Amino acid sequence: MNREKELLSIRMGKVVYSLFALILVVGLMVPMASPVGAVNPDIFEVDGDAIDNDLIDGDDWQSLYHGNDSMTKLAEVFVTPDLVGGDDKDLTIFTGGGTKDHNDIDQWLHSTGSSPPKDDILNAYAAAYYDDGDLIIYFGADRYATNGAAQLGFWFFQNEVGLNANGTFYGEHAWGDILVLSHFTQGGAISTIEVFKWVGTGGNTSYPELDLVTSGADCGTDVTAVNVCAIVNSTETKAPWPYTPSKGTDGYFPAGGFFEGVINFTELDLTSSICLSSFIAETRSSPSIDAVLKDFALGTFSTKPDCEITVDEGVCDGSSGHSANATAGMVSYVWTITGGTIDSGQGTDTITWSPGAGPTVNIEVTIEGVHGCYSTCDVDVEVYPLPDCGITAYSAVCEGSTGHAASVADAGVGATYVWTLTGDYTNLVGQGTNSITWDATAYSTGNVNIEVTVTDAHGCSDTCDVDVTIYEDPDCDITCDPEGCVACEGGNVTLTE
Repeated sequence: MNREKELLSIRMGKVVYSLFALILVVGLMVPMASPVGAVNPDIFEVDGDAIDNDLIDGDDWQSLYHGNDSMTKLAEVFVTPDLVGGDDKDLTIFTGGGTKDHNDIDQWLHSTGSSPPKDDILNAYAAAYYDDGDLIIYFGADRYATNGAAQLGFWFFQNEVGLNANGTFYGEHAWGDILVLSHFTQGGAISTIEVFKWVGTGGNTSYPELDLVTSGADCGTDVTAVNVCAIVNSTETKAPWPYTPSKGTDGYFPAGGFFEGVINFTELDLTSSICLSSFIAETRSSPSIDAVLKDFALGTFSTKPDCEITVDEGVCDGSSGHSANATAGMVSYVWTITGGTIDSGQGTDTITWSPGAGPTVNIEVTIEGVHGCYSTCDVDVEVYPLPDCGITAYSAVCEGSTGHAASVADAGVGATYVWTLTGDYTNLVGQGTNSITWDATAYSTGNVNIEVTVTDAHGCSDTCDVDVTIYEDPDCDITCDPEGCVACEGGNVTLTE
């Protein structure tokens, strides 16, 4: 699969400072009873700033950004921007009348332009944790300016979403994609936070593509009592990454410049939505579903198991017993091979396999993670042809003759040649090259067998041989009658072999 559209960075170099996909193993977390609503403040600090509090067990954006978070991670995606706002800020934005949250992704457009400073996203981030079986996702963003009220949206996609060079997006909605919308004031208060689910049709909102799942609260009230909440910094707070606001102190978020939120997918019965691939943070013109979309930050956000195949990049034609290994510790494995055969190991993380005639073998595996998410990956393995070992030599020579040649085609740089001769021969010259000479000895067996093993630079070998007949010299003794071959003039001499 190719994987080969790559969603590693943010829209054409879009500034997404820290985008994490962190799925934590339940058994490795600190044992504790889940609070009401299962949004556990001891896992992650949702407190209106990005700085890690050493007195609290939970992570914060600072610890994730610097890679010193306290939790054990199964997967991580980290994107570092090369722009931090100001005059050098990225200029890729949403555009077009069809670019709205209730429309499918293939109707969205992007272009080069500018957003109002308060709608300009500098950095966006998200992190996913499992706590006592619940998938909890934390998300956030910071903006260039903070004048006036603001509207933010966060999409969590199950399919891969990205940008095409022609100004369109690739990817499509899956049933259950999640949209979180939040409206907040300049002073930092969260006035609304709502969670929507993409259903395509039949939704309970004025736009049937979306279902309203729930409404949340300001995390400043009681983070343990809700399944979705958000908070904005009400005062200037330190930024743990390079940050330059339109007004204010470099390295500090002005009041209202930093936003973070949390949603418990499991407690909201969004278990069909837990296998995520992509993430978009967006700014919007109003809290309405059909608001005009402004700026965006796009990146990979995968809660699916990491799928990887380890295998030789090439194998020799006619070989067998090769191994392929997939990510260990998964619930199930389904292997598929095109251009070869699986010899053993189907259903496990390791198979043995053999190639066909080539030129390639495709090996694919679908793995199921411990939380029910699937990932598929594949790899192409080249099948190297065997070197040509056909021998060019005389089919027959006379006993005692010398300087007979035998050769094979040149197998390229790094090739080796091992010659073996048996029978009526002597004086082999050229061992280790693709051409030798040899001499025939006196007639004994009547045959010389010439064998060569050619091994090319890939380690592929083939062996050929040929028989050369050794002709015995004819008997040329002469017997005369009369004896001595002497006769008188006019007489007769008889010669016999």
